[in-house]
Amino acid sequence: MSETSATDTILVVDPDIDFLDWVTKHLAADDVRILRCDNAANAIKVLEKTDVSLVVASMELVPFDGMELLGRVLIQSPQTLVVLTAGFPTTGQIIEATQRGAHDVLRKESLPFELRPVIEAALQTRDDRRRASSNNQELPQADGRVKMIGISRALQDVFKIVGRVSKSDAPVLINGESGTGKELIANAIHEYSPRRSQEMITINCGAIPENLLESELFGHEKGSFTGAIARRAGRFEQADGGTLFLDEIGDMPATIQVKLLRVLQDGSFSRVGANETLHSDVRIIAATHKNLAEEVSAGRFREDLY
Repeated sequence: MSETSATDTILVVDPDIDFLDWVTKHLAADDVRILRCDNAANAIKVLEKTDVSLVVASMELVPFDGMELLGRVLIQSPQTLVVLTAGFPTTGQIIEATQRGAHDVLRKESLPFELRPVIEAALQTRDDRRRASSNNQELPQADGRVKMIGISRALQDVFKIVGRVSKSDAPVLINGESGTGKELIANAIHEYSPRRSQEMITINCGAIPENLLESELFGHEKGSFTGAIARRAGRFEQADGGTLFLDEIGDMPATIQVKLLRVLQDGSFSRVGANETLHSDVRIIAATHKNLAEEVSAGRFREDLY
C-alpha cells in the first residue's frame, strides 16, 4: 500500500475469526498496522485509545450492528474512514450506509478482488483530506424504503451515488435508456432525502402538449386561455417543500426550458396569464433517455439549463 502514509492503522471488526485471519494476511504491508476485534464494543474501546485510519467492519456484529458502529466511529473519530462488509447487503443498507458516511460497502464474496484496492483508495482519500483540512459534516438519517434489488458492483455503485446525492438539494439529472429504472432511482433519492416527509410529484415532459405543459408546471389564471375556467395551481406550487420529478426532460420545448431555468436559478415563476411572481421551494430531479450534450450541440436543448 505504497500510496498511504507510514503510520496508517486499519481496524478489522468481524465475528468470524477465520475471516479476521484472512484479512490480516490479505492486507499485510510494511506501511500498515492491522488491528482486529470480534465485536463492536471492543472496536469502540480500540478507537478510544488508538488513532485508526480506517475501519473494515461487518454489518453483522454484536452487541450492536455495523451501521450503528459506523455512526459511533464518525462521532468519535470523524476523520476515520469506514468500509462495511456483508454477505448480501440490501439496497437500503447500501444507500443508508453511504448516506451516513461509509466510504464503501462491499459484498464479502467480492473481497478477494476488491478489498485491497478499495482500502488503498480509502487511505489515499484520508491523506488527501488531511492535506486539504476538509470540514466534517453531520450526516442525516434516513428511514425511506426503496424497492430496488441488485447485487452487481455497477448497480451497487448506483445505490451509493443515491446515498450521497440524496443529502443535498442540488438538482439531479438521471440518464438512461427507457426501462432502465430512472424513476426508481428518482424515488430513492427523494425517499432518502430530508424532503421525504413531503410529496414527490412526477410529470412526463414528453407526454403533454407544449400548450398545456406550461400550465401543468406553473399553473394558470381563470380565462388565461380557452378552457381555463378557474385558477389552477401548477406542479411547482403543489410540490412546494418536496420534490418534482421531470421525466423525459429532453423532450421539453425550448419555451418551457427558459422558464424552468428561472425556477432553478431563484425559485420564482408566474402562472400563465398572471403578473404575480410566486416562489416555490422544490428539489428538481430530471431524467432523460437522450444524450443532452448532443441535444445542446444540435440546438434542441439550452446549454445554460443543461
